Amino acid sequence: MTSVDDGTMNVGYPSGKSADGTSIKKFTITSEDVSTSTMTGASRNIGHSSGGHATVEHDKHKSEEETIRDYASGGHTIGGHMTDGYTAGEYAFGDHTPKEEKSGTYTAGDFTTHGITSGKHATNQQTTREHTTGGATHETIDDHPVPSGYYSNDNYESLTATAADNTATKTHTTDFNYDTTGTATESATSSGGYFTDTHDETSTEADPNFSGAEPTDGFNLVNGKWTKTNKTETIVDPLNGEAFMTMPLTQKDELDPFVESMTSCPKHGLHNPLKNVERYVMYGEVSAKAGAMFREEKVADYFARLVQRTSPKSYFQARNEVKVTGKFLENFSGDQVRFLARSFGVPGDHLGQTSFGYRWPYGPVALITPFNFPIEIPVLQMMGALYMGNKVLLKVDSKVSIVMQETLRLLHECGMPMTDVDFINSDGAVMNDLLLRIKPRNTLFTGSQAVAEKLAKDLNGRIKLEDAGFDWKVLGPDVRDFDYVAWTSDQDAYACSGQKCSAQSVLFMHRNWVKAGLEKKLAELANRRKLSDLTIGPVLTVTTKRMLDHAAALLKIPGSRVAFGAEELESHTIPEKYGALKPTAIFVPLKEFVKPENFELVTTEIFGPFQVLTEYDDNELPQVLQALERMNAHLTAAVVSNDQDFTNEVLAATVNGTTYSGIRARTTGAPQNHWFGPAGDPCAGGIGTPEAIKLVWSCHREIISDVGPVPPTWTIPEAT
Repeated sequence: MTSVDDGTMNVGYPSGKSADGTSIKKFTITSEDVSTSTMTGASRNIGHSSGGHATVEHDKHKSEEETIRDYASGGHTIGGHMTDGYTAGEYAFGDHTPKEEKSGTYTAGDFTTHGITSGKHATNQQTTREHTTGGATHETIDDHPVPSGYYSNDNYESLTATAADNTATKTHTTDFNYDTTGTATESATSSGGYFTDTHDETSTEADPNFSGAEPTDGFNLVNGKWTKTNKTETIVDPLNGEAFMTMPLTQKDELDPFVESMTSCPKHGLHNPLKNVERYVMYGEVSAKAGAMFREEKVADYFARLVQRTSPKSYFQARNEVKVTGKFLENFSGDQVRFLARSFGVPGDHLGQTSFGYRWPYGPVALITPFNFPIEIPVLQMMGALYMGNKVLLKVDSKVSIVMQETLRLLHECGMPMTDVDFINSDGAVMNDLLLRIKPRNTLFTGSQAVAEKLAKDLNGRIKLEDAGFDWKVLGPDVRDFDYVAWTSDQDAYACSGQKCSAQSVLFMHRNWVKAGLEKKLAELANRRKLSDLTIGPVLTVTTKRMLDHAAALLKIPGSRVAFGAEELESHTIPEKYGALKPTAIFVPLKEFVKPENFELVTTEIFGPFQVLTEYDDNELPQVLQALERMNAHLTAAVVSNDQDFTNEVLAATVNGTTYSGIRARTTGAPQNHWFGPAGDPCAGGIGTPEAIKLVWSCHREIISDVGPVPPTWTIPEAT
């Protein structure tokens, strides 16, 4: 049973009959296998009728209610999403040549969606739906072209829905898939919608509303083929403990295809400044198309809800993660990919000699990413690796890897070659074995410090790390914008239930802020968070008992106390293997904080809604700076003050790689517009910017051209 809703993104060219009555050719190859699926209330179906635009809309806020709305010719908005807005009679369905459209300019033979040209309708999807409402049947034609890449898919689907019981019968069809050489292959799937790349196993898009009653499953991707494994791993719903996902659990005897695929990539990469340079241009186009896709309301909403379902966080947090991902792709569209590989030349010592510096790929590389940002971290790092010419082995935490599975399918649809990225689900031991067999030229690991240190040894230092951080914030002596500073501190500590590697772990409060009542304000803000809207939610790597035990250990330090929290969430169904804790802050006096016997305990990172508070005065700033110097992790930090002398003193004495300064300073954020990563470590990796991409995913190569001429008077000199 597969839900069909806004998230399944069933879109495509119109089929059946157009507004002017012209028949549109439709090829359907029907199999004997017919499945039944549920159409949920979020589904919106947009269609054209001869008199206007007839729409059957399922309001996502009224899941069982359907309304019929007639739209006049021209543009119309449905659920906040501006549809194409064709003028009645001006869309020539017979030859697929639009004459006028709001979101871009159309020319004969080329179709532009939101400014992105898909090139002669390379991707064609046709969907016809009949909706019966109140005894009347309305045919709707989904019309929303998908940006195409270097292959085209013709996916034709019939779907009949009856509004009375919200059920639908879906006819399996045959997809004709074209690889980068233009060779057609045929594969039967039960998948409709955006992602129509070839699967070796029957699959459907992951409905973000999957549950224990309606589970979903995942795939591996190796050498361009989606595959299953002999063993699987059951993933439980972090909200209620039900088994709601089945993911591949790759075993050691199933690693050979991955080894063969990755070792087929030479050290000089899939492309470099002297080889296959057209691939730089290709990835600029892929990024442009994918960035445009992420601007689509249906696409953004789909991925936001898929993120929410696997790594529970508020919709705002999930949607912002998707937004950052889309903005990153936009940043590296067009010529920006080739600009990453910009070289330089320096004149030599004599005529004909010039030295050239190039950014060179590593070839086969690996990327290992955690659960907390299921789409942002893997997409930004993976695309950076691909831009520079590497072939990527991607391992995402299996609890959330379904998100990247669907993202890969979107990127394939936008033209990314299916063989450029291998995607594996396995446990840590098997992945470690695979890395030792492949010997990737570089690996980027984002996750816990303990695993990072093990990998650094196993891979002989060929690794870049974005490991965990005990991230600090120092509030300066100038109290201003009180509510804003308090709100930012609440967000930094407890958004995503504190499961950000940039989350605020310790807050050094100047006495002036304490006197102003900051602690009380923080408690009030934390108390607003609730499980029902996921502003506080399951902690996926730390149990409730572990967090409460840590609080109890801190409370044994003289003068320590509970500022707020330190209690289990009430009336929850979160399974015991995960954590369920109210937003928590433990106050520890500074003089006890800095004592050697307490320091390691106080600065232990708890990857959940947990922070330490302490207080200092002007004469105690040196002790604060001493504490910052002794910390081992140097990812993010914040100096909250507009006192320039104060901020300079703190910034000059610290090292964190991503440090915010000023009265609006935060520890979290990680947008696409600035470097994000630790500092003070040769293995430190970054994310999101040209500097980060070049540092992590390429190396410097110098080629010295010395073509002469040799002076005619030159003779062989004496031996030296």
